[in-house]
Amino acid sequence: MSPREAVIIDNSLDGACAGAAYLLEHPGARVFVSSAYTLPVRLINLPSLDSAVSSVAICGIGCTRPPLELATAMKCLTEQGRKITWFLAGVSCTDAESAVARLCRVRRVEKADTLTGAVLSSLRLSGHPRAAMLQSIAGAGRAEKLKDAGAKTVAELVVASIYRYFQLGDGEVYPAAVRKLAGLSDITEADLKMVARYRAMGHLPGPDGASPCIREVRRLIRLYGPLDSLNVLILGETGTGKERVARLLHQEDHTSRSFMAVNCAVLSSSDMLDSRLFGHVKGAFTGAISDHDGVMGAVDHGTLFLDKIGEMPAETQAKLLRVIEDGTFTRLGSNVEQKVDVRVIAATNSDLAEMVRNGRFRIDLYYRLRELVIRIPPLRDRLDDLGHIVGSIRRSLVEEYGDKRRFKDLSKEQYALLKSYSWPGNIRQLHSVLRRAYLLGVDEYLEAAVREEMAEGLDELINRPSAPPAETRYDFAGTPRESMLDLRGDAPGRMYTLRQVQIRSAMKALEMHKGNLTATAKALGISVNTLKKLRNEAREEGLHVE
Repeated sequence: MSPREAVIIDNSLDGACAGAAYLLEHPGARVFVSSAYTLPVRLINLPSLDSAVSSVAICGIGCTRPPLELATAMKCLTEQGRKITWFLAGVSCTDAESAVARLCRVRRVEKADTLTGAVLSSLRLSGHPRAAMLQSIAGAGRAEKLKDAGAKTVAELVVASIYRYFQLGDGEVYPAAVRKLAGLSDITEADLKMVARYRAMGHLPGPDGASPCIREVRRLIRLYGPLDSLNVLILGETGTGKERVARLLHQEDHTSRSFMAVNCAVLSSSDMLDSRLFGHVKGAFTGAISDHDGVMGAVDHGTLFLDKIGEMPAETQAKLLRVIEDGTFTRLGSNVEQKVDVRVIAATNSDLAEMVRNGRFRIDLYYRLRELVIRIPPLRDRLDDLGHIVGSIRRSLVEEYGDKRRFKDLSKEQYALLKSYSWPGNIRQLHSVLRRAYLLGVDEYLEAAVREEMAEGLDELINRPSAPPAETRYDFAGTPRESMLDLRGDAPGRMYTLRQVQIRSAMKALEMHKGNLTATAKALGISVNTLKKLRNEAREEGLHVE
């Protein structure tokens, strides 16, 4: 295996252009990505990622870790015979630079306005045909500021790839974009589609962290997103970011047009929720003074996100099942059937399986919703991700309030304080605490804010499912609990199959509706023909049929 170079860049346009500038002279170099916080770890792990790397170029980045950590990492590489070059721009000298001066070759260009300019000047590539474009992109800082169409397209590709790399864990797309920025490979049709999707959706922050469980969430988002014929159920405690995951799934679905979210817990009555979802005609209920198109029609050929699906009334569950199974619905007060093609993404912090067992959620709807499942871990199970999460919250607060001086990276003691608490409200609660500390002063207020959360003692309460009202328990057919079927089979240790449960549920509903096929089918959310098939199968099993 022949030795090769490696170049380490950050997640900025200037960093990407600096890496591309390095590739102009070293086209065979591998591109790696790091942040100022993770630079020592990236350097130490480099040989395990590619044992053929013989020299490393660091493009700017800096280091927010203690200088000794960076020096130790560089010493490990140099003792293995690997050479290190650190490209820097400007005149300032950091403690980290002083600590590693003897371990690497520092190539600083004091007059350079950008890191890209420093790399081009150091390598004597300022006259390269690609240099002017790289300088213009790095100097602009933002793709939308560029006037040249070619430069703007490749810059947008880099920005979109940075987003996918950090938010969705796509490890190849950003390094590949840097090579295209250097002109080493062509921009493809797939690249242009990725740029178009990013333009349409913008920057959606994904699940932050590097723990195995959150990497798995990002993998499933990339895998499940394009599978628009399958519904997705997102499970996770309150505050874990379920709607964010739903929006990322929609963004990965290249065919989906629109995204609409409905919180099933906000509209407690079935009529209100039905009106919101399916629409109504004038006079359908008190207060319906005009016709209203619901969400379902507006989201045709798109994605419908139903948050807190466990709070959905049984009557609405039946109507939603009908939409999922045959794509039809009617507005409240109307007899006109409408057709839609909708992908449903549902989310809940409740135990839906337990709700099915207790007769509070339809079993047939449950299985249609959970065709694909994503489980988001609570924050207490991935406290090692706090560095990533705090960094993301910090950047959002700086962007919102524009004062970087108030919120530098937290100290080891402050991170230890955050890790000492279980965060029952998860990332939403952490964001609230950090926002208060940011506005009042992190060093002065953060500890007091965390202590206040601990003193409230909500650790065991905030995610405990609420007890259902005794009079509103329903079975999967939408019938009262007291007439619910026994799911146990006719022999010890035997359970009915799902089909047998459906047959018995349908016959129980038919009995309650005194043999009226139309009324029964409407209550079950199925067609009359489907009900007739279930009735025939019930007769074949020797069951009593109304």
